[in-house]
Amino acid sequence: MDFQRRGNRMPFESQENMPPIQVAGVNITMQLIPKNIRVYYLTEEHLETIATLNLTNSVYLGFFGICLGLLAAFGITLTTVEIRDAVPHAMFVALTFSSAILSLLLGIIFLVGFKRSREEIHRAKRTEPASIVMPTVPPVPKPDPSTLPPARASS
Repeated sequence: MDFQRRGNRMPFESQENMPPIQVAGVNITMQLIPKNIRVYYLTEEHLETIATLNLTNSVYLGFFGICLGLLAAFGITLTTVEIRDAVPHAMFVALTFSSAILSLLLGIIFLVGFKRSREEIHRAKRTEPASIVMPTVPPVPKPDPSTLPPARASS
């Protein structure tokens, strides 16, 4: 079957489904679903800002996950294991509390950075193509024949 565009329409575009195709003895029906594609004009500044925000957010998210895992591990240890000595018990309580504080702090920092990167993406989407000034290259002037050196004779 020919699936190349003909004008602005695909073959069978007016039908809901394409006719069935036999593949290895099985009838396969293809359905064309229209898609919308949006193209945005982004400057280098937009791209670098989004990349930087995503990089730092991923670092905060990674450490948030580590601290949350530590909080779960220390919390489970405190609730399920009977620690008789005061020093190890105090150490586990301090580590649980520290991992809870770090989890909360890193989670908030991640959410703020994520919101900021989403705002940057929306700001980039709102940039109108007309507001982007493309540099123009001046035309190269044609040389004046009187100022050119004489042509050399080929030997």
